[in-house]
Amino acid sequence: MQIYPEKLLDFDKERYDYYFNYYRHNFNSELQPNLGTEIVLDMVHELGEIKTLIDLGSGTSTLFWMLPLQNVETIIYNEIYKEPVYIFHNYVIKNDSLAKCYYEILKRYGYPSEHIGYIKNKIKEFHLFDVRSYWKINTNTKFEIITQFGTFGLSRNEEEFFRCIENSSKNLSDHGSIMGANWVMKNHLIKEKSIDNHYLSTDLIKKSAISLNMKVTVNEMYKINDRDYEGILIWSLKKNGS
Repeated sequence: MQIYPEKLLDFDKERYDYYFNYYRHNFNSELQPNLGTEIVLDMVHELGEIKTLIDLGSGTSTLFWMLPLQNVETIIYNEIYKEPVYIFHNYVIKNDSLAKCYYEILKRYGYPSEHIGYIKNKIKEFHLFDVRSYWKINTNTKFEIITQFGTFGLSRNEEEFFRCIENSSKNLSDHGSIMGANWVMKNHLIKEKSIDNHYLSTDLIKKSAISLNMKVTVNEMYKINDRDYEGILIWSLKKNGS
């Protein structure tokens, strides 16, 4: 189990500032309509009772995305860097007064305010690794659900995106599922990040499922009205089991 960093020790200032500004400007106001957010939240809410779940590349937003869960035993989250982990722990987990969007999620699903504390208590550990590389938490842990909201879409090409799914599939329990949401960048963001993710498509998800002998349960591309993104690919693949 990983222990949350309590102090800024050996942190990269530029990276810390990037993630802190991301935290401050995203998931930190009201829910924004027509961006695909509600579709993803509803998909999480429909999961029902979950024993083990890991949220990949979560940055500072794991609580936001996991809040619709009804009944979960353990949530683990992952990042490649320790800076967003520190921010998440100190400005989200330890914060008793969160942004309006969190309370709008509670209202959407009819949850009491105590549900925030319930989900916080289920986020029990984090692990630092790169989702593009082979990963394993330990020899015994297999996940019923693996989520990633945004992370795989930062892959440089189809092959790298597929490897992210493949690496995750190896950590699924029998009949477990990978759930994803990936936003398609507009040209100015492509230039800023030096990543063109217009390879994202429903066909890519279909091909990945065939290659990994998995079943497609959700696979839709939605057009959205956003300054930085032109669409969102929402998908879910289910392992066939052994």
